[in-house]
Amino acid sequence: MDRTDDLRRQQRFNRRIGLSFGLLMGLCYASVAWGVDALRLYQSAGFLPWLKLAVGGSCALLLGGLAGLLIGHLDHSGASLIGWGLVGLAWNTLAGHLPYEGFSFVGGLLDPRFQGLDTFPYVAASSARQTMSTLLAGGLVALAGLLQPFVLEQSRGAPSRLGQVLTFMLAAPAFLLAGYCTDDWVNRPLREPQVAIAEVLNAVLHTPELSRQERLDLHVGSLNAIAGLLSEPQLSMVSDYDPDYMTSVGLDIRFEQGWARCLVIAKQLTFCEPSDPSLTESFRCVLAGDSDDSGGCDGEASPAAAAWLSQARSRVGPQPALEITGHMGTIALLEGLAADGTPFECRLQGMMPVTIGTCAFETAP
Repeated sequence: MDRTDDLRRQQRFNRRIGLSFGLLMGLCYASVAWGVDALRLYQSAGFLPWLKLAVGGSCALLLGGLAGLLIGHLDHSGASLIGWGLVGLAWNTLAGHLPYEGFSFVGGLLDPRFQGLDTFPYVAASSARQTMSTLLAGGLVALAGLLQPFVLEQSRGAPSRLGQVLTFMLAAPAFLLAGYCTDDWVNRPLREPQVAIAEVLNAVLHTPELSRQERLDLHVGSLNAIAGLLSEPQLSMVSDYDPDYMTSVGLDIRFEQGWARCLVIAKQLTFCEPSDPSLTESFRCVLAGDSDDSGGCDGEASPAAAAWLSQARSRVGPQPALEITGHMGTIALLEGLAADGTPFECRLQGMMPVTIGTCAFETAP
């Protein structure tokens, strides 16, 4: 009977220590995988800066704690490798999709006009980067998880709770490094352009005596077209990105006086322009039928929009009243008033060129 009681006490101890180990390792991973990103985006007025940390961190603690508890109960190195390998796969799958489907879903909740729309599309570069983060970070999590049985054994001999916690530190560096790999491959390409623009704006707004060389290094001349809009940015949102390599990223930035669109290539600010006039001008150009002229139009129509325009062009007229009424990720909403007084709405997507996705009259013709 004493031997049975000892076994039960040991299993309870293993589960308790395993749960603590899993929670702490989940915290280590999440603090680097999403914590750094959240702080930098917050400092740069990024869109939903804490969303990834809130969702990812909660899941990291939940899955980490559950894995630690179950593996502590089993107390087997094979179960530890498989269990933590699955946790690493789950963490990185979540991390790879949060900046895209996650932002699209929450953005639709914040503004119902965008509900169900793919405002932050998951592209080929997203998939490739998620695969790399899964291989590197997931592999590190699996290998570090192998240490859990050893940690349990060391904890049993620790003289105090502090000593037990200190034994967890054997695995913590690997989980921290796994978080860094996830952040580097998944979050950094979308974050760095926002940080780069924020740094340029901060220098221009708060360091009026910039030298000529400093202005050249910061590409301050790229802001000339939006000089009348410049103020503390209220919101920075990714509006376009290179689907194959993600080396170029377009941003929509909301200032007090209106929106601007900027392009960042390889972390260098390339140009900025007022957003709404650019979008409406692209629509007018396509409406006029100039989209096929070489270099003459920074816009194009999707097959659905082209079919609508072919039937509605005469009704819309050459100079309809246009207004951009919403921005969310890669999609902007354009509302117009046709020549006969009928309102219509179009979805515009991307930049260079702007693509007219769909259009429809608000009332039946």
